[in-house]
Amino acid sequence: MKKILVFLFFVVFACAQCQPSWSEDVFVKVVDSHSRPLENATVQIYFQMDYGGIESEGIYGLANHTTGSDGMVIARLQNNQWYAPKLDCTYDIFVDYKGERKEMRDVLVGKHGSIITFVFENAYLLTVKAMDENGHPIPAKIIVNGEEKNAENGVASFNVVEGPVDILVLYSGGQRSAEIWVENDRTFEISVAYSNLTLTALDDAGGGMECVLQLEHKNYSFSKTLTAQVPKGTYYGKVFCMGREGELDIDLTRQSEYFVFFDFRPPDIKNIYLDANRTVLVIEAEDPGEKASGIAEIWVVYPGDDTVYPAFKEKAGVYKSGLKEGAKNFVVFLKDNEGNIKGVEGAVEAKEQSIEAEKEKGEDWGPFLTILFVIIVVMIGFLGKVVYEQTKKG
Repeated sequence: MKKILVFLFFVVFACAQCQPSWSEDVFVKVVDSHSRPLENATVQIYFQMDYGGIESEGIYGLANHTTGSDGMVIARLQNNQWYAPKLDCTYDIFVDYKGERKEMRDVLVGKHGSIITFVFENAYLLTVKAMDENGHPIPAKIIVNGEEKNAENGVASFNVVEGPVDILVLYSGGQRSAEIWVENDRTFEISVAYSNLTLTALDDAGGGMECVLQLEHKNYSFSKTLTAQVPKGTYYGKVFCMGREGELDIDLTRQSEYFVFFDFRPPDIKNIYLDANRTVLVIEAEDPGEKASGIAEIWVVYPGDDTVYPAFKEKAGVYKSGLKEGAKNFVVFLKDNEGNIKGVEGAVEAKEQSIEAEKEKGEDWGPFLTILFVIIVVMIGFLGKVVYEQTKKG
C-alpha cells in the first residue's frame, strides 16, 4: 500500500504543469488600437505565492505594477508552494486604464507568448495646441482630464479614452478651458486672446523715468510709457525705476491702461511755532509734488533723549506735538508714504528773552521825549515874553 501511494505522488508530480516553488518573469504590454504604448496603465497579477498547509489551497497575493512610457511591465512572480498536490500553475492578469478594465485569467506558467499584450481599442491620441490670435504657438501648461503637461512650444499630446474630455490651458496671465468629445484620434486648438498693455511711470513731479517692468518671467524696458502686447489675463508685476521698486496688479480682462508713481522727495516744513500756552509745537508741513505719496508720519526728538514724540494731525497740513518741558533744541522728522525722510532742527526761544526785548524796544522813546520837553519849555517862554510886551505897551 505504501508503495502505491508513493507511486501515485510521483505520477501527480510528473503530470504537473509546473514545478513546485516555480518562478517566472511576466512581460505585459498595454497598447491602443494603433499599437501605440499606453503609459500609466495599472497591471495586477493574482497568483499563488506560498504554502498554506496540507488542507489549504495556498497563500495568494497581488503583484502591482504601472506601465512606463513604453507601455511595458515586467513582473517577477515567485511561488514558494512546495506541496505538489496543492500547487497552482496559473495566474490572472488585470489591466486598468482610465476607467476601463481588461483581464486574462488562468494564464499557464511557461505556456504563453514572451509578451502578453492587452489592447484598449477605445483609447485614442488627443493633441492640444495653445495658439495666439495669429496662429502662433505660445508656452502653456495644458491639463487634460486632470493630467498635466508643460508645453513650452504650445503643443502637448495625451492618451484618452472615448468620451467627454475636459481641457484647461494655463498661459502667462490667464487660462482658457473647453470640453470636447473624443471618439478617434484628434487635434484640438485653443486660441488665446491678446491685449495691448499700456503702463506709464511718473515721479512725484509728473516727469517720466527709465524703468523696467517684470511680468511673469519677462522684462520690458521703457522710458515713461510702455506699450506691449501680452495675452489677455491677470498678472502680478513689479516695476523698477531709478532704484525704486513698485508692485502692480494687472487685469487685462477689465482694463489695459495702468499708471505707477514714485515719490523721490521728502515732505517739507513750512512753519514751526509754539501755541499760545507755549506747551505744544505746531508744525505746518506738506509733501510737494503733483504725484506725491503724502505725509505718513511726523515725530520729534530731543537731544539726549531716546524717546520719540509723535506729532498728531490736527487738520490738513497742520500737526501738533507736546513740547518736552525745559527743552531748548529739537529735531522734527517727516516721512512720506514712499519712505522718504527729512529732519529739520529747531530751537525754543525763552519767554524772558522775548519780554526783555520788548522793554528795550520801549526805552528807545527817551531821547525823543526829552527833545519834545525842551521844545515845549522854549515855546512857553517865548509866548510869555510876547504877552508881557503887549501888556507893557497897553
